[in-house]
Amino acid sequence: MRFKIIVNREKKWAKNLGQKVANFIRGMGSKIVLKNEEVSIIIGGDGTIFFHKDNANGAIFAIGGKNSVVCQTKKENWKKK
Repeated sequence: MRFKIIVNREKKWAKNLGQKVANFIRGMGSKIVLKNEEVSIIIGGDGTIFFHKDNANGAIFAIGGKNSVVCQTKKENWKKK
């Protein structure tokens, strides 16, 4: 499977989590790509989804902070989803 990771670079926690997510994906034997992805993982919160929506293709899986309501999961429990 091909994943694209989009991170809000203004948030330190999102940058750190982006590395963890990338390592997790590679550990599963999947690829991280810059285009033609099957799933876009957006890390940073609700605003990050709206800001980067035009850069995402395929399905979107969003990881946000404690106040996120649009994201599918929070930064504390992203592996469980």
